Amino acid sequence: MIYEDPRAYLLGLEGMALLRAFTGEHGRDFVEARIAEIRAVLADETLANAAVEVDRVDVSTGYRLWSARYDRPNSAT
Repeated sequence: MIYEDPRAYLLGLEGMALLRAFTGEHGRDFVEARIAEIRAVLADETLANAAVEVDRVDVSTGYRLWSARYDRPNSAT
């Protein structure tokens, strides 16, 4: 079972950016902005319950499951 939390994904990206800054690619303003974004992600209550658990499937199964939804005609609203 895979646990997908959008906060973890966003924080991981911010972490990679901060590592690049740590090695000299960016300056203080960049680092402070990333830290502010991290604080905002952690404070965002709409993301608190956004995580999902998903099963890993092979490519053929994944495509079959996805295409059943994607290939449906759009319903008129």
